[in-house]
Amino acid sequence: MNGVPINRDPSNNELQLIVALYSRGDFKKALSLSKQLCTRFPESAMPFNLCGAVHAALFEYDLAVESYAQAIKIDPTSADFYSNMASAQVDRGEIDGAIKSYQKAIEIDPNYAEAYSDLGLAFQKKRQIGGGDRLLQSRARNRFKFCRSAFQYSECNAEDRQR
Repeated sequence: MNGVPINRDPSNNELQLIVALYSRGDFKKALSLSKQLCTRFPESAMPFNLCGAVHAALFEYDLAVESYAQAIKIDPTSADFYSNMASAQVDRGEIDGAIKSYQKAIEIDPNYAEAYSDLGLAFQKKRQIGGGDRLLQSRARNRFKFCRSAFQYSECNAEDRQR
């Protein structure tokens, strides 16, 4: 061996580029780059989390859940990955799975206020108490917790930094 360390994670610049594309709404290009990172860094969870977020933005919820599940397989200690997967599970109608995923996120991070809120909305949707669907749908493209995890590599607005 030549003593050069092997990179197991993508660079911050690579992640920031995907974040920028996602933020601009260029989901197809963001997805293409995310998939490339998943191939190049199969032992890194973050590219799979990003890929899941882009799939969800494209309303490809089954693929989003698969991507988040892979991120969780690599890093089962990320509350954000579980919460992101739960959001996609809600969108594909898998409410019981979403509830379990939100509960796991809370188990990992008991101070994760947004996961508690989303868990309540999932229970509300399950019980078909009015308003749950509308509240969940209004967050469809904005609920993925980029600033807490993947997007610590990019600038977040002041409101996101307060969460």
